[in-house]
Amino acid sequence: MSYNVGDIINDGSVQYKIKETYSTNGGTISGDTTISGNTTITGNLVVNGVVDSKSSARHGATPILYSGDFNNFTDYDVYEIQGDISKSYINYPIGQWGKLYVIKSALLIRQVYITDLGLIITRYKNLNADNTQISHDWHEWVHLSISEQPETFTKYDIAGAHNGIFRGKNLTSYFDSGEMSKNIANSTFKNIYPGDYILKNITVPELTYTDKSGNTKTIKQKTYNNVKFVVGGLDTHYLCGGEPTTSHHVLLITEDVYYNDIPMNPTNTTEGGYCGSDMWNFIIPNWAIAIKNAFGEEHVLNHKELLSTSVDSDGHSLTKTWINLDVNIPNENMIFGSNIFGNYIDASDFPRILPYYALKGTHHVMYPHWFWLRTVAGTDHFACAGGFGEIGRQPASFSNIANGICPYFLLI
Repeated sequence: MSYNVGDIINDGSVQYKIKETYSTNGGTISGDTTISGNTTITGNLVVNGVVDSKSSARHGATPILYSGDFNNFTDYDVYEIQGDISKSYINYPIGQWGKLYVIKSALLIRQVYITDLGLIITRYKNLNADNTQISHDWHEWVHLSISEQPETFTKYDIAGAHNGIFRGKNLTSYFDSGEMSKNIANSTFKNIYPGDYILKNITVPELTYTDKSGNTKTIKQKTYNNVKFVVGGLDTHYLCGGEPTTSHHVLLITEDVYYNDIPMNPTNTTEGGYCGSDMWNFIIPNWAIAIKNAFGEEHVLNHKELLSTSVDSDGHSLTKTWINLDVNIPNENMIFGSNIFGNYIDASDFPRILPYYALKGTHHVMYPHWFWLRTVAGTDHFACAGGFGEIGRQPASFSNIANGICPYFLLI
Protein backbone atom coordinates (compact mmCIF):
# COMPACT_ATOMS: atom_id res chain seq x y z
CA MET A 1 0.00 0.00 0.00
CA SER A 2 1.30 3.48 -0.82
CA TYR A 3 0.56 6.80 0.84
CA ASN A 4 0.54 10.43 -0.23
CA VAL A 5 1.86 13.47 1.58
CA GLY A 6 -0.78 14.76 3.98
CA ASP A 7 -2.54 11.40 4.35
CA ILE A 8 -3.73 10.61 7.85
CA ILE A 9 -2.97 7.12 9.16
CA ASN A 10 -4.87 5.76 12.15
CA ASP A 11 -2.90 3.12 13.98
CA GLY A 12 -5.12 2.09 16.87
CA SER A 13 -5.38 5.09 19.19
CA VAL A 14 -2.44 6.89 17.52
CA GLN A 15 -2.89 9.14 14.51
CA TYR A 16 -0.04 9.87 12.08
CA LYS A 17 0.33 12.37 9.26
CA ILE A 18 2.49 11.60 6.21
CA LYS A 19 5.28 14.18 5.93
CA GLU A 20 7.16 13.04 2.80
CA THR A 21 7.44 9.95 0.59
CA TYR A 22 9.75 8.57 -2.11
CA SER A 23 9.21 5.89 -4.79
CA THR A 24 11.10 4.04 -7.52
CA ASN A 25 8.36 1.61 -8.60
CA GLY A 26 10.76 -1.27 -8.03
CA GLY A 27 13.87 -2.14 -10.03
CA THR A 28 17.54 -1.42 -9.46
CA ILE A 29 19.25 1.87 -8.71
CA SER A 30 22.92 1.82 -9.66
CA GLY A 31 25.61 4.46 -9.77
CA ASP A 32 25.26 7.91 -8.25
CA THR A 33 21.54 8.58 -8.29
CA THR A 34 19.48 11.36 -6.72
CA ILE A 35 15.86 10.74 -5.79
CA SER A 36 13.84 13.97 -5.58
CA GLY A 37 10.20 14.79 -5.23
CA ASN A 38 7.55 12.61 -3.62
CA THR A 39 8.62 9.00 -4.14
CA THR A 40 7.35 5.71 -2.74
CA ILE A 41 9.37 2.50 -2.85
CA THR A 42 6.88 -0.29 -3.51
CA GLY A 43 9.20 -3.17 -4.39
CA ASN A 44 12.52 -4.59 -3.26
CA LEU A 45 15.39 -2.15 -3.66
CA VAL A 46 18.96 -3.09 -4.49
CA VAL A 47 21.49 -0.32 -3.88
CA ASN A 48 24.77 -0.67 -5.78
CA GLY A 49 25.94 2.87 -5.08
CA VAL A 50 25.85 5.19 -2.10
CA VAL A 51 22.69 6.56 -0.57
CA ASP A 52 23.44 10.19 0.30
CA SER A 53 23.84 10.60 4.06
CA LYS A 54 21.79 13.78 3.90
CA SER A 55 18.84 11.45 4.07
CA SER A 56 19.78 10.70 7.65
CA ALA A 57 17.63 12.14 10.42
CA ARG A 58 20.78 12.26 12.48
CA HIS A 59 22.00 14.95 10.09
CA GLY A 60 18.75 16.88 10.45
CA ALA A 61 17.10 15.99 7.13
CA THR A 62 14.08 13.89 6.27
CA PRO A 63 14.78 10.11 6.19
CA ILE A 64 14.09 8.07 3.07
CA LEU A 65 11.14 5.74 3.39
CA TYR A 66 11.18 2.12 2.39
CA SER A 67 8.22 -0.26 2.45
CA GLY A 68 9.88 -3.33 0.92
CA ASP A 69 12.26 -5.99 2.17
CA PHE A 70 15.21 -4.29 3.85
CA ASN A 71 17.22 -7.53 3.96
CA ASN A 72 18.10 -7.05 0.28
CA PHE A 73 20.25 -3.95 0.84
CA THR A 74 23.92 -4.27 0.01
CA ASP A 75 26.52 -1.51 0.15
CA TYR A 76 25.49 1.98 1.18
CA ASP A 77 26.39 4.76 3.57
CA VAL A 78 23.23 5.57 5.49
CA TYR A 79 19.70 4.46 4.78
CA GLU A 80 16.84 4.93 7.20
CA ILE A 81 13.32 3.66 7.58
CA GLN A 82 11.17 5.58 10.08
CA GLY A 83 8.05 4.00 11.51
CA ASP A 84 6.64 0.59 10.78
CA ILE A 85 8.10 -0.63 7.46
CA SER A 86 4.61 -1.10 6.07
CA LYS A 87 4.05 2.64 6.29
CA SER A 88 5.56 5.69 4.68
CA TYR A 89 7.53 8.28 6.63
CA ILE A 90 5.40 9.40 9.55
CA ASN A 91 5.70 11.68 12.56
CA TYR A 92 5.79 10.00 15.92
CA PRO A 93 3.44 11.59 18.45
CA ILE A 94 5.26 13.63 21.05
CA GLY A 95 5.94 11.61 24.15
CA GLN A 96 5.74 8.16 22.54
CA TRP A 97 8.51 5.77 21.53
CA GLY A 98 8.47 4.44 17.99
CA LYS A 99 10.76 2.19 15.94
CA LEU A 100 13.25 3.50 13.42
CA TYR A 101 15.37 0.96 11.53
CA VAL A 102 18.78 2.29 10.47
CA ILE A 103 21.15 0.46 8.16
CA LYS A 104 24.79 1.51 8.12
CA SER A 105 27.26 -1.28 7.23
CA ALA A 106 25.38 -3.37 9.77
CA LEU A 107 21.82 -3.38 10.91
CA LEU A 108 20.75 -1.28 13.87
CA ILE A 109 17.42 -1.08 15.57
CA ARG A 110 16.64 2.35 16.90
CA GLN A 111 13.77 3.70 18.97
CA VAL A 112 12.76 7.33 18.69
CA TYR A 113 11.32 9.64 21.33
CA ILE A 114 10.14 13.08 20.27
CA THR A 115 10.36 15.43 23.22
CA ASP A 116 8.07 18.29 24.10
CA LEU A 117 10.71 20.75 22.85
CA GLY A 118 10.69 19.23 19.37
CA LEU A 119 13.95 17.34 19.85
CA ILE A 120 14.33 13.70 18.87
CA ILE A 121 16.08 11.44 21.33
CA THR A 122 17.13 8.19 19.68
CA ARG A 123 18.47 5.04 21.25
CA TYR A 124 19.78 2.12 19.27
CA LYS A 125 21.18 -1.40 19.41
CA ASN A 126 23.15 -3.34 16.82
CA LEU A 127 21.53 -6.29 15.12
CA ASN A 128 23.13 -9.59 14.18
CA ALA A 129 23.02 -10.79 10.59
CA ASP A 130 19.85 -12.73 11.37
CA ASN A 131 18.28 -9.51 12.73
CA THR A 132 18.44 -10.66 16.34
CA GLN A 133 19.38 -7.98 18.82
CA ILE A 134 22.87 -7.91 20.31
CA SER A 135 22.48 -7.69 24.05
CA HIS A 136 23.97 -4.47 25.31
CA ASP A 137 22.77 -1.17 26.73
CA TRP A 138 20.91 1.30 24.57
CA HIS A 139 23.06 4.06 23.05
CA GLU A 140 21.46 7.49 22.86
CA TRP A 141 21.92 10.80 21.09
CA VAL A 142 19.80 13.89 20.58
CA HIS A 143 19.23 15.79 17.34
CA LEU A 144 16.87 18.44 16.04
CA SER A 145 13.57 17.45 14.50
CA ILE A 146 12.51 19.15 11.29
CA SER A 147 9.25 17.27 11.07
CA GLU A 148 5.87 18.77 11.79
CA GLN A 149 5.01 18.21 15.45
CA PRO A 150 1.46 17.70 16.74
CA GLU A 151 0.50 20.08 19.53
CA THR A 152 0.43 18.63 23.01
CA PHE A 153 0.79 19.59 26.63
CA THR A 154 4.33 19.15 27.88
CA LYS A 155 6.32 19.24 31.08
CA TYR A 156 7.66 22.61 29.95
CA ASP A 157 4.15 24.07 29.74
CA ILE A 158 4.23 25.41 33.28
CA ALA A 159 4.19 28.90 34.74
CA GLY A 160 7.87 28.94 35.73
CA ALA A 161 9.13 28.01 32.26
CA HIS A 162 6.84 30.42 30.42
CA ASN A 163 7.66 33.29 32.79
CA GLY A 164 11.19 33.31 31.38
CA ILE A 165 10.16 33.98 27.77
CA PHE A 166 9.02 37.35 26.36
CA ARG A 167 6.91 37.05 23.22
CA GLY A 168 4.32 39.74 22.42
CA LYS A 169 1.56 37.83 20.60
CA ASN A 170 -2.05 39.00 20.28
CA LEU A 171 -4.17 36.55 22.30
CA THR A 172 -7.53 38.31 21.88
CA SER A 173 -9.14 35.62 19.72
CA TYR A 174 -7.53 32.90 21.87
CA PHE A 175 -9.18 34.37 24.96
CA ASP A 176 -12.52 34.92 23.22
CA SER A 177 -12.55 31.27 22.12
CA GLY A 178 -12.44 30.09 25.74
CA GLU A 179 -9.29 27.99 25.15
CA MET A 180 -7.02 30.42 26.97
CA SER A 181 -9.01 30.15 30.18
CA LYS A 182 -9.00 26.35 29.91
CA ASN A 183 -5.22 26.33 29.65
CA ILE A 184 -4.92 28.69 32.61
CA ALA A 185 -7.17 26.51 34.74
CA ASN A 186 -5.23 23.33 33.92
CA SER A 187 -1.95 25.17 34.76
CA THR A 188 -0.25 24.36 31.43
CA PHE A 189 -0.48 28.02 30.28
CA LYS A 190 -0.22 26.70 26.75
CA ASN A 191 0.51 29.48 24.24
CA ILE A 192 0.68 32.19 26.95
CA TYR A 193 3.86 34.18 27.64
CA PRO A 194 4.83 37.55 29.19
CA GLY A 195 4.37 40.35 26.70
CA ASP A 196 1.42 38.66 25.00
CA TYR A 197 -1.71 40.76 25.14
CA ILE A 198 -5.48 40.99 24.89
CA LEU A 199 -7.24 43.99 23.35
CA LYS A 200 -10.45 45.21 24.97
CA ASN A 201 -12.63 48.30 24.81
CA ILE A 202 -12.98 49.64 28.34
CA THR A 203 -15.75 51.94 29.59
CA VAL A 204 -15.09 53.39 33.04
CA PRO A 205 -18.43 54.55 34.50
CA GLU A 206 -19.13 58.05 35.73
CA LEU A 207 -18.06 58.40 39.34
CA THR A 208 -19.28 60.83 42.00
CA TYR A 209 -17.71 60.65 45.45
CA THR A 210 -16.77 62.66 48.51
CA ASP A 211 -13.02 62.94 48.64
CA LYS A 212 -10.71 62.79 51.64
CA SER A 213 -11.14 66.52 52.20
CA GLY A 214 -14.94 66.34 52.26
CA ASN A 215 -15.49 67.77 48.79
CA THR A 216 -17.84 66.24 46.20
CA LYS A 217 -16.07 65.27 43.03
CA THR A 218 -17.39 63.87 39.74
CA ILE A 219 -15.39 62.11 37.07
CA LYS A 220 -17.18 61.72 33.74
CA GLN A 221 -17.58 58.35 32.06
CA LYS A 222 -14.61 57.52 29.86
CA THR A 223 -14.31 54.95 27.07
CA TYR A 224 -10.96 53.68 25.84
CA ASN A 225 -10.80 51.60 22.67
CA ASN A 226 -8.36 48.73 22.11
CA VAL A 227 -6.78 48.91 25.53
CA LYS A 228 -3.79 46.57 25.46
CA PHE A 229 -3.69 44.36 28.55
CA VAL A 230 -0.29 42.67 28.52
CA VAL A 231 0.62 39.46 30.30
CA GLY A 232 2.67 40.59 33.29
CA GLY A 233 3.29 37.07 34.57
CA LEU A 234 1.77 33.64 35.14
CA ASP A 235 0.62 32.43 38.56
CA THR A 236 2.16 35.54 40.11
CA HIS A 237 0.00 35.30 43.25
CA TYR A 238 -0.42 31.53 43.35
CA LEU A 239 -0.44 30.24 46.97
CA CYS A 240 0.10 33.80 48.24
CA GLY A 241 -2.19 35.85 50.43
CA GLY A 242 -3.75 35.86 53.90
CA GLU A 243 -5.89 33.07 52.46
CA PRO A 244 -3.61 31.58 49.79
CA THR A 245 -4.71 32.09 46.18
CA THR A 246 -5.26 28.56 44.89
CA SER A 247 -6.60 29.37 41.42
CA HIS A 248 -4.15 29.41 38.53
CA HIS A 249 -4.17 32.79 36.80
CA VAL A 250 -2.48 35.27 34.48
CA LEU A 251 -1.71 38.79 35.67
CA LEU A 252 -2.79 41.33 33.05
CA ILE A 253 -1.69 44.96 33.28
CA THR A 254 -2.37 47.84 30.90
CA GLU A 255 0.57 48.66 28.66
CA ASP A 256 -0.28 52.37 28.60
CA VAL A 257 -1.34 54.94 31.18
CA TYR A 258 -5.06 55.66 31.65
CA TYR A 259 -7.23 58.00 33.70
CA ASN A 260 -4.95 60.97 33.18
CA ASP A 261 -4.85 63.90 35.62
CA ILE A 262 -5.73 61.79 38.67
CA PRO A 263 -4.13 62.44 42.09
CA MET A 264 -3.72 59.89 44.87
CA ASN A 265 -5.37 62.25 47.39
CA PRO A 266 -6.92 65.73 47.26
CA THR A 267 -4.20 67.05 49.59
CA ASN A 268 -0.56 66.21 50.16
CA THR A 269 -0.98 63.49 52.73
CA THR A 270 -0.38 59.75 52.95
CA GLU A 271 -2.39 59.39 56.16
CA GLY A 272 -3.97 55.96 56.31
CA GLY A 273 -1.35 54.59 53.89
CA TYR A 274 -2.51 53.34 50.51
CA CYS A 275 -5.76 52.04 52.04
CA GLY A 276 -6.56 55.58 53.19
CA SER A 277 -6.14 57.12 49.73
CA ASP A 278 -8.88 58.26 47.38
CA MET A 279 -7.12 56.22 44.70
CA TRP A 280 -7.81 52.99 46.56
CA ASN A 281 -11.26 53.86 47.92
CA PHE A 282 -12.84 55.34 44.77
CA ILE A 283 -10.75 55.15 41.58
CA ILE A 284 -9.71 51.49 41.77
CA PRO A 285 -13.24 50.14 42.51
CA ASN A 286 -14.54 52.05 39.49
CA TRP A 287 -11.88 50.44 37.28
CA ALA A 288 -12.80 47.05 38.71
CA ILE A 289 -16.33 47.55 37.39
CA ALA A 290 -14.98 48.48 33.95
CA ILE A 291 -12.60 45.51 33.73
CA LYS A 292 -15.20 42.98 34.89
CA ASN A 293 -17.65 44.35 32.33
CA ALA A 294 -15.06 43.97 29.56
CA PHE A 295 -13.66 40.53 30.42
CA GLY A 296 -16.60 39.02 32.25
CA GLU A 297 -16.80 38.90 36.03
CA GLU A 298 -16.17 35.15 35.97
CA HIS A 299 -12.71 35.79 34.48
CA VAL A 300 -11.54 38.25 37.16
CA LEU A 301 -10.04 36.52 40.19
CA ASN A 302 -10.90 38.03 43.56
CA HIS A 303 -7.88 37.52 45.81
CA LYS A 304 -6.10 38.96 48.84
CA GLU A 305 -3.25 41.47 48.80
CA LEU A 306 -1.38 43.10 51.68
CA LEU A 307 -1.86 46.88 51.75
CA SER A 308 -0.59 49.62 54.05
CA THR A 309 -3.07 51.15 56.51
CA SER A 310 -1.03 53.75 58.40
CA VAL A 311 2.17 55.81 58.12
CA ASP A 312 4.63 56.81 60.87
CA SER A 313 5.97 60.31 61.48
CA ASP A 314 8.96 59.65 59.21
CA GLY A 315 6.73 58.81 56.27
CA HIS A 316 7.11 55.02 56.30
CA SER A 317 4.25 52.54 56.14
CA LEU A 318 3.59 51.36 59.68
CA THR A 319 0.72 48.88 59.61
CA LYS A 320 -0.87 46.65 57.00
CA THR A 321 -3.81 44.32 56.39
CA TRP A 322 -4.88 41.64 53.93
CA ILE A 323 -7.71 42.90 51.73
CA ASN A 324 -9.91 41.15 49.14
CA LEU A 325 -9.68 42.88 45.78
CA ASP A 326 -10.26 42.47 42.05
CA VAL A 327 -8.07 45.23 40.61
CA ASN A 328 -5.08 47.17 41.89
CA ILE A 329 -2.07 49.28 40.87
CA PRO A 330 1.52 47.99 41.27
CA ASN A 331 3.97 48.58 44.09
CA GLU A 332 7.51 49.66 43.20
CA ASN A 333 8.89 46.13 43.47
CA MET A 334 6.60 44.84 40.74
CA ILE A 335 8.08 47.40 38.33
CA PHE A 336 11.68 47.84 39.56
CA GLY A 337 12.37 44.68 41.57
CA SER A 338 13.35 46.22 44.92
CA ASN A 339 12.39 48.66 47.65
CA ILE A 340 13.47 52.20 46.83
CA PHE A 341 11.14 54.64 48.59
CA GLY A 342 8.99 52.09 50.40
CA ASN A 343 9.68 49.55 53.11
CA TYR A 344 8.85 45.88 53.70
CA ILE A 345 5.18 46.66 54.38
CA ASP A 346 4.72 48.21 50.95
CA ALA A 347 6.26 45.18 49.26
CA SER A 348 5.72 42.30 51.66
CA ASP A 349 3.07 40.48 49.62
CA PHE A 350 4.87 41.00 46.29
CA PRO A 351 8.58 41.81 46.76
CA ARG A 352 9.68 40.83 43.23
CA ILE A 353 9.58 42.23 39.71
CA LEU A 354 6.92 41.07 37.27
CA PRO A 355 8.35 38.89 34.45
CA TYR A 356 7.01 41.34 31.85
CA TYR A 357 9.08 44.23 33.21
CA ALA A 358 12.11 42.02 33.83
CA LEU A 359 12.15 40.81 30.22
CA LYS A 360 10.91 43.86 28.32
CA GLY A 361 13.84 45.59 26.65
CA THR A 362 12.53 49.13 27.11
CA HIS A 363 11.25 48.36 30.60
CA HIS A 364 8.29 50.66 31.37
CA VAL A 365 9.40 53.69 29.33
CA MET A 366 6.30 55.51 28.03
CA TYR A 367 7.36 59.17 27.85
CA PRO A 368 5.76 61.66 28.39
CA HIS A 369 3.43 59.63 30.62
CA TRP A 370 4.08 58.34 34.13
CA PHE A 371 1.93 56.30 36.49
CA TRP A 372 1.23 56.06 40.20
CA LEU A 373 2.48 53.23 42.40
CA ARG A 374 0.84 52.24 45.66
CA THR A 375 4.11 52.54 47.60
CA VAL A 376 4.20 55.20 50.33
CA ALA A 377 7.19 57.51 49.76
CA GLY A 378 6.90 59.98 52.67
CA THR A 379 4.27 61.70 54.79
CA ASP A 380 3.02 63.55 51.71
CA HIS A 381 4.32 61.57 48.69
CA PHE A 382 3.56 58.36 46.84
CA ALA A 383 6.00 56.62 44.50
CA CYS A 384 5.57 56.69 40.73
CA ALA A 385 7.13 55.14 37.62
CA GLY A 386 8.59 57.91 35.48
CA GLY A 387 8.20 58.27 31.75
CA PHE A 388 11.93 57.76 31.10
CA GLY A 389 12.03 54.46 32.99
CA GLU A 390 13.09 55.98 36.31
CA ILE A 391 11.60 55.57 39.78
CA GLY A 392 10.21 58.77 41.26
CA ARG A 393 7.78 60.18 43.78
CA GLN A 394 5.21 62.93 43.62
CA PRO A 395 3.12 64.88 46.17
CA ALA A 396 -0.09 62.95 46.82
CA SER A 397 -2.27 65.74 45.36
CA PHE A 398 -0.21 66.26 42.22
CA SER A 399 -1.71 65.48 38.84
CA ASN A 400 -1.40 66.61 35.25
CA ILE A 401 -2.29 65.44 31.78
CA ALA A 402 0.79 63.19 31.70
CA ASN A 403 0.04 61.07 34.76
CA GLY A 404 -2.43 58.28 35.39
CA ILE A 405 -2.56 54.60 36.36
CA CYS A 406 -1.70 51.17 34.95
CA PRO A 407 -4.28 48.91 36.63
CA TYR A 408 -3.79 45.15 36.77
CA PHE A 409 -5.94 42.13 37.63
CA LEU A 410 -5.69 38.34 37.69
CA LEU A 411 -7.32 36.63 34.71
CA ILE A 412 -8.82 33.15 35.05
